[in-house]
Amino acid sequence: MIRSTTVTDTFEVEIELNDRIYACNVKATSECTYAPGRTSGLPEDCYPDESEQETTFEILDCTRNGESLVLDFELLAKLTTLLPTDWMESRLWEQYMTGDV
Repeated sequence: MIRSTTVTDTFEVEIELNDRIYACNVKATSECTYAPGRTSGLPEDCYPDESEQETTFEILDCTRNGESLVLDFELLAKLTTLLPTDWMESRLWEQYMTGDV
């Protein structure tokens, strides 16, 4: 049985850029799909688990030294490349697999 769900969460992350620390709120949305494998029976009828995850990230806002920032395109692009995407994706996948969505 294939299970597919969209998981969305907001993360508070700190990003260092040019020796400055930015505190940002990031919205992450993952489309998660999982199909359990079959591990018993005849070998020709067995197959591994299959999973897929496609994630988008959106920086909602940032502060530096407690001051709200206006994010221009250039700063937003630089901060986006430094996001801890693997960590956020793993948290979303964990929520999906435990049903905490």
